[in-house]
Amino acid sequence: MVKRVRIVTPPPARLSRSLPVFLLLLLTAGAWAQTEEDIPIGSFKVRLDFVGDRTGHAPFDLNLGREGGETDGRWEVQTSREAPTDSKVLVQADGSQEKSRFLFAVMEEPTYRDVELSVQCRAVAGELFQSAGLVARFQDSHNYYVARMDALDGDVRLYSVKDGKWKLIAYSQCDVKTGQWGRLGFRAEDDRFLVLWNDEIKIEIADDSSRYDGQAGVWTRADSVCQFDAFVAEPIR
Repeated sequence: MVKRVRIVTPPPARLSRSLPVFLLLLLTAGAWAQTEEDIPIGSFKVRLDFVGDRTGHAPFDLNLGREGGETDGRWEVQTSREAPTDSKVLVQADGSQEKSRFLFAVMEEPTYRDVELSVQCRAVAGELFQSAGLVARFQDSHNYYVARMDALDGDVRLYSVKDGKWKLIAYSQCDVKTGQWGRLGFRAEDDRFLVLWNDEIKIEIADDSSRYDGQAGVWTRADSVCQFDAFVAEPIR
């Protein structure tokens, strides 16, 4: 299990210019030094761009897992001149052709119920699938929602997974092509869900499979070799 990172935006401190410098420093440090008990679950925005991660290694701040199949994925940070936002991307690089294999990389914290997710992604290879997705309300590998694009199918789909049983909630054709970057968006609020591709709403629907808090992250299927950049999770208040 890899380590996790917490990104916290501290509240602005109302400080007087007349205070001694050492007291100002103490107050400022106190604004940053929040404990886990001080921070409500799902109360802050997270952005992962992988710039600080070591090339050729798994990302520092995501937990990796697999459901089905026999081969673990190979999640690693790679350099890319074609990255949308910076020089590094997260890659699921293992192309084992196991149709029932689902791979995920999720944040341990924070957890969200109502959340807006987005990621830049592209499919690089895959004979069975070329699927890249976003997961929300992730309880474990048998319970979550996933919004995914697939370059072979040329569509986006929204699934729920409950007690290991898959349900296709909705799908929509869209312009998804192998080797081309696009922005996948996923919004979960109460029982309402939106799936977007390049900021255009493709799916808008209600579903009541799960309303629990859960983890968020990225996902691939089977032999999909995909790249991810600029993952963002933001609570809906």
